[in-house]
Amino acid sequence: MSRRAALVLALVLALVLAACDAGRERGQRPSPRPSTPSPSPSSGSPSPSGSSSPSVPGSAECTLVLGFSVTMNWFEGGGFEARPEISDDEWELIAEGGHDVWIWADPGIPAYARAPSSPCGREPDRVLFQVAARGWRSRSAEDVAAALRTSIENIRATWPSATTIELIPVVGGPGAQPCELASFGGRTVDASGMNPAMTAVISGVADGERVVAGPDLLLDDCGQYLDGMGHLTPDGSRYIASVLAEHYGA
Repeated sequence: MSRRAALVLALVLALVLAACDAGRERGQRPSPRPSTPSPSPSSGSPSPSGSSSPSVPGSAECTLVLGFSVTMNWFEGGGFEARPEISDDEWELIAEGGHDVWIWADPGIPAYARAPSSPCGREPDRVLFQVAARGWRSRSAEDVAAALRTSIENIRATWPSATTIELIPVVGGPGAQPCELASFGGRTVDASGMNPAMTAVISGVADGERVVAGPDLLLDDCGQYLDGMGHLTPDGSRYIASVLAEHYGA
């Protein structure tokens, strides 16, 4: 190697060593890897939806209750609006005997044009719809669900001001178990058998947002049934009224 080449090589090595020493003096270190974002406070288990999404008590200025004769039992006969938890100017009723999902699925029924009893005096922002289906034993759950969805579409079209539709089942027996009445020849009360079926249908139809599952309605005693269809005694009517007033009361 020539003397000149050796000098050039020595100069290059000196420059490299000087640069390394300068880097150490400044405390240079590799850039850190991007950190994994911490979970936000709202993350974790997903929120329940559909059937398990609870209704929101006291969140409406006017609730329209739709149903059938058993609905009238607890709303009128049971003194629902007279309960101290309830403001009667925030609740109104349209109910007709026998009006189950098959009937409410017909947009032409007179009930959709009827004025409510005990009116709020303003358009409803919530509908509480009690669900029953006559002949439920011989119809599939899919048929009942289809009729319920059509009923919901009709309700939305009739009362577009209602941002939420809450579904509650026909009144069931204690613990959702069948009730047999001696006065009914020991046969099972139809509503006590229907309640679990309607609860299951509601679970499948509710989306947890605009259509939600309201509270299940179960009697405290089978003796609170008046007959084999599932109408309520005065005591049963008051009991269900108290259950709903406790749930929805302000």
